[in-house]
Amino acid sequence: MKTVIGILFITLHSFASSAHEYFFSFAEMEYNDVTRKFEITITATTHDLEKLYEKRTNQRIDLSLKSKDSIIDQLISDYFSNHFQLRTEKANCILHLIGYESSLNGITNFYFESEPIEITPTITLKNNVLMDEYSRQQNKITLYYRSKSYTTDFLQNDHIKTITLN
Repeated sequence: MKTVIGILFITLHSFASSAHEYFFSFAEMEYNDVTRKFEITITATTHDLEKLYEKRTNQRIDLSLKSKDSIIDQLISDYFSNHFQLRTEKANCILHLIGYESSLNGITNFYFESEPIEITPTITLKNNVLMDEYSRQQNKITLYYRSKSYTTDFLQNDHIKTITLN
């Protein structure tokens, strides 16, 4: 009986320790012709980001708290401005954090809006969100523009892409 329990414990422990082998984030972007701004939602696993921030600040961070914390907002803003970037043929796009919300299923949505920028036929995107922390991180972006959508994937060794609008 002890052998069966021991095998069961080892098996369950190995499943638990490898249950989260893959890491994903998703972004949806839309260019608003009226405001001339990109509106962006980035969706990522809450605990992956909390773990990243805790590692960098040596403080426990809870993204699900609804309190307005300027330090956490600044951490989020700084992190995403370095790891999620876009550029038109004419200029770099400056993004501003509008807010974020965490859901009970362990996902956090981050909302960004760009400063007004002229859209061009090609857009270059950098998306290495969480890639410096998790080698198996994979990211995906879908851009919506004038009733068309453009989707591209980002991997550790392929995190800068160009989308051609047609």
